[in-house]
Amino acid sequence: MPVRKRFNTLTQHQIQLLKQLYKFRHVTAPSLANINHTRTETTHNALSILLEQELVTRKYDSSYRIDRKPAVYYLAAKGIGILRTQTSIHARSLHSMYSNKNSSDAFIQHNLSVLQCYTHFQGIYGDNFGIFTRSEIATRDEFPKSKPDLYLRAKEPADQDFFVILLDDARSFVVKKRLVELFEHSEEEVWRTDDYPVVLLIIGDVSAEKRVIRLAATMLEDGGLDDEITILTTTLKAISQDPAIPEIWSKAALSGREVQNRSIPIGLRTRGKSPETT
Repeated sequence: MPVRKRFNTLTQHQIQLLKQLYKFRHVTAPSLANINHTRTETTHNALSILLEQELVTRKYDSSYRIDRKPAVYYLAAKGIGILRTQTSIHARSLHSMYSNKNSSDAFIQHNLSVLQCYTHFQGIYGDNFGIFTRSEIATRDEFPKSKPDLYLRAKEPADQDFFVILLDDARSFVVKKRLVELFEHSEEEVWRTDDYPVVLLIIGDVSAEKRVIRLAATMLEDGGLDDEITILTTTLKAISQDPAIPEIWSKAALSGREVQNRSIPIGLRTRGKSPETT
């Protein structure tokens, strides 16, 4: 006897889960439960129903079992169709979701790491900022061509915005190319406020972070931009701490070559103060 598919009519909660899969592209039940403040078992059951309805797809093979990794979920074609008809998400952004089935392991891990970073910012600064992913800003022309992984939009007019970039590849020529693009974008004066967003770079390890700090600081000074653009760095390990702590950021500046802990100045109400002010 064929198994009957459950719940042909989607609830608002199920549509919200589909929207979150669009937002992050790849998720696991534990990571989704974390940002929704629900039990992992509850989230797993909700995803299983969407999987049964062929609205999402799951990646889980023998290597996941051996490494004890949770299954990865992403939107299926049918789920993309639901979002196309029942939400206001831009069609071009949704169309890019069809390539999820061909995503490399490296790209999937990148998206899961971005979700970890989102959890950090949501937990500490969620009241101060709207937090948007690359998927959500993909069609927005005011951003650099290479979109940041996360965009923190200040809710208070006096606060600065933030671009969050996760650097999987911290080789000098890769970092330099990305920073040059940001510097050129800042000079176009297309941003919504007078202050260009603070750039937050998240790097794989401490040794690579130190190299990035020195490179970024030199490029800022050589370009005469050290008073125009602020670049802060941290590591993926630091931002993934549980419980999350804010004092994990180091400022790229030639006046302070040693890596030092700095806290992001979330909540400042006066423009022009430096990011290390708390």
